[in-house]
Amino acid sequence: MCIRQLSYNLHSTMRNCYQFVSYSRLTNLLWTLLIVVLCNCSPKFGCPLEEYEALLKLKSSLLHYNNSSLSTWGRGRDCCLWERVSCNNSTQQVSKLMLSSLLEYDQLQDWRLNFSIFSSFHELQQLNLSYNQIAGSLSQIDMSELRKLEILDLGYNRLTGNIPLSFKNLSSLSVLHLEENLLNGTLNVEGNNLRSHIHMFYSLVVNISHLDSLPLKTLYLTAISGLRKLKILDLFYNRLSGTILLSLRNLSSLSVLNLGANMLMGTLDMEDISGFRKLELLDLSLNDLTGSIPLSFKNLSSLNILNLEGNMLDDALNGEGLLGLHKLRLLNLGENHLIGGISIALGNLSSLNFLYLFQNNLTGSVPSQVLSRLQNLRELDLSDNQLNGSLPLSLQKLVSLQNLYLSSNNMKGNIPPRIFESLVSLGSLDLSGNLFDGHFSFSSFRNLSMLEFINLSGNEELFIHLDSGKFVPSFQLRYLILSHCNLDANPLTTPALLASQYRLRVLDLSHGDLRGNFPQWLFKNLTRLKVLNLRNNSIMGTFQLPKHPNMSIYALDLSMNLLSGPIPTDIGTTFPHMASLNMSSNYLTGNIPSLLGNMSDLSHLDLSNNFLYGEVPNRLMIDCTELHALKLSNNNLHGKIFGTNYGHASLSCISLDGNKFTGTLPSNLSEYLQLEILDVHDLTYLSLEGNHFHGPIPDHLCNLTMLQVLDLSRNNLSGSLPHCFQSSKLAYVKFAGNSLTVTIPNSYLNISHLAALDVSNNQLSGKLPRPIGGQISLEILILSENSLEGPIPTELCKLQSLHILDLSRNNLSGSIPSCIGKMHFRKPNSALTDSPYGEIFVYPSPGEFLDALAEVYIYEIIVVDLISKGNLYAYRTDHLVLMSAMDLSANKLTGNIPPDIGNLDELVQLNLSHNQLTGPIPETFSKLNQIESFDISHNQLSGVIPWQLTQLQFLEVFSVAYNYLSGCTPDFKYQFATFNMSSYEGNMGLHGLPLEKSCTSDSSPTMPAKVEENQDDSSVEDDYITHRILSLNFLLLFFFFFFFFLYKK
Repeated sequence: MCIRQLSYNLHSTMRNCYQFVSYSRLTNLLWTLLIVVLCNCSPKFGCPLEEYEALLKLKSSLLHYNNSSLSTWGRGRDCCLWERVSCNNSTQQVSKLMLSSLLEYDQLQDWRLNFSIFSSFHELQQLNLSYNQIAGSLSQIDMSELRKLEILDLGYNRLTGNIPLSFKNLSSLSVLHLEENLLNGTLNVEGNNLRSHIHMFYSLVVNISHLDSLPLKTLYLTAISGLRKLKILDLFYNRLSGTILLSLRNLSSLSVLNLGANMLMGTLDMEDISGFRKLELLDLSLNDLTGSIPLSFKNLSSLNILNLEGNMLDDALNGEGLLGLHKLRLLNLGENHLIGGISIALGNLSSLNFLYLFQNNLTGSVPSQVLSRLQNLRELDLSDNQLNGSLPLSLQKLVSLQNLYLSSNNMKGNIPPRIFESLVSLGSLDLSGNLFDGHFSFSSFRNLSMLEFINLSGNEELFIHLDSGKFVPSFQLRYLILSHCNLDANPLTTPALLASQYRLRVLDLSHGDLRGNFPQWLFKNLTRLKVLNLRNNSIMGTFQLPKHPNMSIYALDLSMNLLSGPIPTDIGTTFPHMASLNMSSNYLTGNIPSLLGNMSDLSHLDLSNNFLYGEVPNRLMIDCTELHALKLSNNNLHGKIFGTNYGHASLSCISLDGNKFTGTLPSNLSEYLQLEILDVHDLTYLSLEGNHFHGPIPDHLCNLTMLQVLDLSRNNLSGSLPHCFQSSKLAYVKFAGNSLTVTIPNSYLNISHLAALDVSNNQLSGKLPRPIGGQISLEILILSENSLEGPIPTELCKLQSLHILDLSRNNLSGSIPSCIGKMHFRKPNSALTDSPYGEIFVYPSPGEFLDALAEVYIYEIIVVDLISKGNLYAYRTDHLVLMSAMDLSANKLTGNIPPDIGNLDELVQLNLSHNQLTGPIPETFSKLNQIESFDISHNQLSGVIPWQLTQLQFLEVFSVAYNYLSGCTPDFKYQFATFNMSSYEGNMGLHGLPLEKSCTSDSSPTMPAKVEENQDDSSVEDDYITHRILSLNFLLLFFFFFFFFLYKK
């Protein structure tokens, strides 16, 4: 028993020991497995401590700017879990830092970043620090340890200096962004590891991994010439100048060369081009290159894309230099000055898909033999040239053609309908602005299922049949532009075709003589319509809104029609996304609806030239925060347009003339810092006699730093002219017809951007202002009807851009400066012609239609009162560009007329009348080739009238009356045969037609009695007074007998 028990105990003990050992082994095994799993599923401690600490240093540098970015940085030890940080999965080291836009735009301080922080990231492959206002010298940055860096983006910062030599050690770098910095100096590149791909993407070739733009002031390409393995060199949009192509001739592997948007000059000739045989893309666009395409280009046998758009190529289109380019797929020669016809050699480019010759001076017809051989053509743009002839039938062979643009030429004749039968891929057709005539039916497009864009506008002799034959179209148009067209039937009342185009986004039927009521079906059927232009038709009745809100309409132009009644009160609710609304020049009545404030996207509003009354609703000024242009002129509105509790920072154009607004000029205009045009002339309060704004012109107008046009004319403004405009951007200033006093500041003639100044019909005194600067752009200067005195300063001759000068009806004295004859008085191509006045819709090119549906410009043009041809006319400044005039009349000017004035051969109007000028009429006046109005009457001129004046072919008004002239009148022929006695009266010594005294061969000039040397000035003045009295008695006697015989009759 004892032995058995002992044996049992021993066995149990041994079993327990065995189990213990077994359990221990199992436990160890489980722990081992757990450790292995944990080691493979999660990092030991996250990213390396060195990288962890470097990131925290980077964040601390931002805290100085009270920046709250990178809020997750510092939470936990594992920096791989922080925002904007990516790590390598195997090594757990930082591989990407996407740190763009850490500083907000309103944080104007520069970020002085310590770039040595990044030396801790040995596995970093991508670093993005763009849009951070990082300042400092790039040349002092050492990033040589980042040998695995592939992408570096430092764009849109404030870095200075040049590319550091340390960049040559970035052996893996393939993408470098340095655009929009302040870099300058030289690009130092050694070795062939840095691949300079800069700002380029051509979807027609392949997606290219590229560098963005590199804006350097000076770039020495000698170092780059050693990069023989370089395949892509893109230096687009820099400041490169001169001829640099020869410096690149050793780049034998180059396949893409982009030097577009620089300042390259000279001819487009490459003497040694043999090194570019692998070149597939050559872009030299947007430079100043001249000449034509050189013959050496034919050696570029691998070329696929050649872009020379936007240069100054001014020779004939030489196609021989393109003969060897059999692989060429895209040729862009648009926006140059090429002349002559389209070269027949272009027909050899059989692989061509895209041909752009727009905006040149090409003439002649479109060669059929060229088109018939370009059967792979997908896009053809010959718009904006001087091409003539008919539409070639060979177009029908371009079966792959997708886009055809022939607008703005002189092409004429019928549009053959069979041309379009085979163009089944055609998507866009633009034949606008030509001289096509005859009849054309839209049924010619019946098979064109891809057709989306049609523009036939401006062919005024072309009769268009929209629904001819009641055909069922296979196409769904998106853009239909038929402005200035003759339509066979009113598409608004017989809308079979239009009603079927449910995808239509832009419809322009302006200037079409369409009649009837506004078509309600438009908004019901065309639910995707964004732009509707029915300007200048005869649509009448009230404007009825659709029953349901329309979320698509973006721009609506119903101006220059016969619409009547009130504007619907809920128009803002019906069209909540309206950006442009023009209902001007109708017969609308009632108030401006306050629900216009619901149009939160409203940018342009024109309700001018109607019969609206009441006040401008506050909601329009408060809730329409995007409002850019507001035109309410020529209505019966009253009250105050500018409240005292709100401003409107987005407004840039305000035109309120011809209403009944009252009070002084508002004191809060300085809040409108974006204001470009402020036109409040002729603003009156409730009075039929036209009471005006009163009080002084506030100085705070000078705070409107964006102000370009200021017209406060024809009010009751008083006080002096503001002195603070010298540094402004003002281009047009008109204060005429007020009660302004004191002098005209000299600074007004030194405003650098000023093109027109009119302060006429005031009470200004003192001497004429004197221009100081040398570069003055003033073109119109009207200071008439004031009390200005003193001589005309010779400094006025510095205004070489001047073409309208009116100093009449003042008290100016002295002689006329002879230097005036050295001024040009030319009708300019100037800022005055750049005003985007006129059509409300400016359609972008078809390729831009998807993103830019309609640009709206509502700009008010200053009206200038000018005496022309003996009458007072009100000229708009867009018409004044056709006028060149000088009016010095009704002053006290003395001395001879300077003969140099005859050199002003573009002068249209000259008025020197009612002065005290003496001496002869200069014979040089015969060189005034463009003169239409010539008045030197009421002076003391003597001698004969030069016979050479009969050479003035455009003369319509001529007066030399009331002088001391003698001899024969000019031959009664040409323009002088149209002048009557009033042109010559008051000259006792004149003979010949149309005067009663005939001119005989022995007629001789009758000179006035010579004033003796000892005769004092009072005797001369007495003779002058006697002459005036006799003339007055003659006139009184004439009118007495005239009314006596009239009474008898």
